Amino acid sequence: PEERKALATKIREDYAKGNSQINQLSDDALIDLIKTTHSSASCEIIALTIPTKSNNYNAVSLYSADDARIRELPHNARATKLMEACGHALPVVDDGTPKGLCGDVFVGRCIDDEIGDVWERVNITVEDVEDPMNAE
Repeated sequence: PEERKALATKIREDYAKGNSQINQLSDDALIDLIKTTHSSASCEIIALTIPTKSNNYNAVSLYSADDARIRELPHNARATKLMEACGHALPVVDDGTPKGLCGDVFVGRCIDDEIGDVWERVNITVEDVEDPMNAE
């Protein structure tokens, strides 16, 4: 019990950073939450384009670790700029870190035509996502 209390206190110190919800959890609930978060791999998916007839059913999505900010992974400026260029608002953060995505991000593209029963992953290149205003 004393070890669990010490662990919960350490977790609160490391993760709370002004998050009152964490501070309201019981020690056991907090420890279970951290175990679950770190034992299950999951990602955040952000749809940059929705497949429609007008874009030849191209879908482009960003995939990132949903706990990247909690794990204090570095800010990903390139992925954040891509997200903004596609019209997405940046998530609100109040922990003093830059807004946007953190950690490694995978960008994927596919052709997704549900009516035509077509789903095919297609290559996406650096040139496809480069900002033409910054090209040399």
